[in-house]
Amino acid sequence: MGLTWTSAAHERSRAIILRGAEFVLLAATYVAAAKVGDLLPPVQNTLPPSWLAAGVGLMALVVRGPALWPGIWLGAFAAAALEMPPLAAVAIASGSAGEAVAGAWLLRRAGVGAPLDQVRQVGLFCLLGPGMSPLVGATVGAAGVCAAGIAPWTAFPAHWAAWWLSDSVAQLAFAPLLMTWSTPIRWQWDVRRIVEAASLAVIVVVSSVLAFGDAFPPFGDHQPTAFFAFPALIWAALRFGPRGAALSSALASGIAAWLTVQGRGPFAAAGFADGLGLLSTFAAAAVVVPLLIGAIMAERRRALAEAWSAQTRLRAIVDTAVDAFVVIDERGKMLAFNPAAERIFGYGAAEAVGQDVTLLMPEAERPRHSGALARYRRTGEKRVIGIGREVQGRRKDGTTFPLDLAIAEWFDGGRRYFTGMMRDITARKEAEAEIARARDEALAAKAEAERASVAKSKFLAAASHDLRQPVQSLILLSSLLRERTAGSSLTQIVAPLDQSIAALNGMLGGLLDVSRLDAGVVEAHVEDLALHDLVGRLAAEYTSLAGQKGLRLRWHCPRSHVRTDPQLIERILRNLLDNALKYTRSGGILVGCRRRGGEWRVDVVDTGVGISDTHLDGIFEEFFQVDNPARDRTKGLGLGLSIVRRLARLIGGRVGVASRPGRGSRFSLTLPSAESAMPRLPQAAPQEVGHTRLILIVDDEPIIRLSLQLLLEGWGHRVVTAANADEAILRADETDCRLNAILADYRLGESMTGVDVVQAIHRRCGRAIPAVIVTGDTARERIQEVQRSGLGIMHKPVAADELKATVAHLLCRAS
Repeated sequence: MGLTWTSAAHERSRAIILRGAEFVLLAATYVAAAKVGDLLPPVQNTLPPSWLAAGVGLMALVVRGPALWPGIWLGAFAAAALEMPPLAAVAIASGSAGEAVAGAWLLRRAGVGAPLDQVRQVGLFCLLGPGMSPLVGATVGAAGVCAAGIAPWTAFPAHWAAWWLSDSVAQLAFAPLLMTWSTPIRWQWDVRRIVEAASLAVIVVVSSVLAFGDAFPPFGDHQPTAFFAFPALIWAALRFGPRGAALSSALASGIAAWLTVQGRGPFAAAGFADGLGLLSTFAAAAVVVPLLIGAIMAERRRALAEAWSAQTRLRAIVDTAVDAFVVIDERGKMLAFNPAAERIFGYGAAEAVGQDVTLLMPEAERPRHSGALARYRRTGEKRVIGIGREVQGRRKDGTTFPLDLAIAEWFDGGRRYFTGMMRDITARKEAEAEIARARDEALAAKAEAERASVAKSKFLAAASHDLRQPVQSLILLSSLLRERTAGSSLTQIVAPLDQSIAALNGMLGGLLDVSRLDAGVVEAHVEDLALHDLVGRLAAEYTSLAGQKGLRLRWHCPRSHVRTDPQLIERILRNLLDNALKYTRSGGILVGCRRRGGEWRVDVVDTGVGISDTHLDGIFEEFFQVDNPARDRTKGLGLGLSIVRRLARLIGGRVGVASRPGRGSRFSLTLPSAESAMPRLPQAAPQEVGHTRLILIVDDEPIIRLSLQLLLEGWGHRVVTAANADEAILRADETDCRLNAILADYRLGESMTGVDVVQAIHRRCGRAIPAVIVTGDTARERIQEVQRSGLGIMHKPVAADELKATVAHLLCRAS
């Protein structure tokens, strides 16, 4: 830490020293510039104007930043203190520093900076810099001089005007010089360019000396010879841009000022006061005009460079395009022929350019094309322009072929041109012909396919129902067997059997999820759940699966309870763990739980392939698969995360995701804490129901009736069974309608359903007996029909625990 502090202190000291050196260097430069400006004699007893110091101050703050203002203040104070009282020196220093700061702030705020190569920047510079910032220096400086008694207050306007004029001209003449030359320069000049620059510099000096020396006699009150230097300044702006304009203007202005002070040249003949005004006007014109011309030339060069770049890109696109591009004039003569056109038509560009475009058409098509082109020139009616169509093309060897043609019209310099974009569609036409032949064959089999489709739908519906029937029997008989063999050696055989049946039941349940969720019939049975136990059990199960892939699975979950549906949250977490194993090739998986306020969040974090930001919003949508654009069904249907989000909503939770491609993903499930949940009303436990309750089972499958009867009787209930509606009504009559609950299959044959049977018994008995429909039919219409009837519904196969809970619920209602 000591070494770090020493290094930091050293850097701060070094920065302070460098900034102080900048202040001193700027102050010394400002003093030198002020002394050069003092060479000009006073005007009408006003203060001597500074032709250079104000320009140096503005240049420094624009280029290096306003933080250097103390250097300007020190320089201005030092220059003024040699000749004036301290009060006046302080006022002059404050006005000079404030002037530079105001100008730099205005220019930076307006976006004006080096290298002044835009007309907008030049205009804003002249207005905000030399135009406005000298107002600060003139006002503060002149007021300070008058307050110090150096000049009477009656002379304040004259002092203010002279001060503003001199600082404005100084900034205008010399600030652009540093601004344009402060940016990096790419020297790519050849010998001729160097010779031209040297010649130009000589011409600027010579023309300025001739214009402001004694080479020409005076011309009365007007001095046109002063503008003899302008051609060289304009030449510099045209040829060398803003840098050449600023350098030549500063050089000419300096020569003009020096010679005028010496009493030479056209401005000296007008008297010093008027001559100084003429000199200021000349300096302004000599700077502004070349700078504007230089900016215009810079913008023109950029525009030409952009146009050339665009033309180069367009040429590259046209030359590398797979489609033929042919440009013709309004007479039909070909002006351009790209490589794709050479490849498609067989003509070289030299052969085609200059020829009539009908060269690319079959003989029979040429008269029609010529007539259409003539009609368009005469009437302006567009029939094919801007519209793609299929035509015939002709190759150099005389063969014809089909092609797609699109024509675009454009103008250049008032002349009309056309660009034809053509694509050889021979392969496509052959494919269409093959498709047509295949379509004819397919039409012959369409009726058979439709019959097969109807039969398949019926088969699937029946298979869906019939497959669940034996699975339901297995579940019920397995539960009965487990209860009757408890504590015996047969338990070791029953346990694997239960696991196999549970796995089969899980797969069938997964197939039911989508239809049940779409029908809106899935209900969450919320209760307190030990989150630690659930996560630990799943982690133990998936650790071996992860090890088989060479992955490491870790988990951490404090002792906690949440309010949720145990089955639905387990299905969500299994889905997330399955995805993590599927998309993680190396590294590992972490399952963690953490509390956030009144909620618990379960995170499943992997080091897998990750998901890009563009796909994060879509992964929870139906049938969306990032890694399966070809819709390979072996990779699933893309329904897993959609089901996860829907199930999370049912249990009052939220699902989130964060991911980085190549780094992994984190899926989060947020659940309400059991401590923060509202207290629940007590529910009657199944064992609280007496053993004298009578339950009617209606199912057309004998094995299902027998399995349910044995299981319910094993739980202490009395059971009567029926295979159809007539038997069900007969059993109701035999029991004097003392039934406490009804379990009915949906499909009972003879055009009767379980809903019909239950409603018939209700009418016969004159009361609503609690009932539930147990079905393997997953059609949405069936599910919604049962829901509309007001009856409960359970989907086969039904687990014994779920059946026991449902029966208890029905009997509680009957109580």
